Formats: sequence, structure tokens, C-alpha cells
Amino acid sequence: MDYYKGMMKRAEIRHGAKTLAHVRVANSFFSRLKGLLGTSELLSGDGLLIEPCDSVHMWGMKYPIDVAFLDQENKVIALIGNFKPGRASRIYWKAKRTLELASGELREVKVGDSLQILVEEATS
Repeated sequence: MDYYKGMMKRAEIRHGAKTLAHVRVANSFFSRLKGLLGTSELLSGDGLLIEPCDSVHMWGMKYPIDVAFLDQENKVIALIGNFKPGRASRIYWKAKRTLELASGELREVKVGDSLQILVEEATS
């Protein structure tokens, strides 16, 4: 997906023994600014991990997503399911990173759950 061009890292996101997604890591100013803007859909098993990040907006987006706000230990401190275009989240002061997945992908995840983030270097 060329809208991620320039992001060098990917990560596997696990919830217990289950892999939720393989995501791109947005950890530079420009990759965080761009986020998912300009995309027409987010496929199941794909997503974006934004760090640092304590709030998100959906201005300019064309489709809903699921969002998990994670603390320093990757514990879920807040969830927004089916987050629709044109909206903005509140600021979650304890959040260190945000996970954005296709709508419905976080249905089994609950506030208080811990996620594993296994970062791997990408080739692109």
C-alpha cells in the first residue's frame, strides 16, 4: 500500500495467543500526520500503530475504524468501536500509542486487556 511509503517499521499485534493484525508503525511527524488519510478502506488484518498518540480524529476519512488507546505497558485504557468519519476522540492523557484497525477487528478486546506489540523491520 503506497500510502504508507516512508514508514520503515511493521509490527504484529497480538491479543493473548491470537494475532489481531500486522500493522505499519507511524512514529515520525509526517507519518503520524498522514495516518490513514487518503485511503479508501482498511482491510481486515491491516492497520496502523501511531506513537506517540493520545487522541485521534477522523476528519477527511471515508470509512469507520476501531481504535484502541494503549498505555506505556500496552494495556488498553480506552476503546472506540466503529469510529465514524468526521469525528474526534477526546484526549486520553495516559495513552502512549494508538492502534487503528478495520471496524469490528477489536470486538474481542476489552479495556484493561494487554496487547503484545512485536516490532519488525520492514524492507520498504
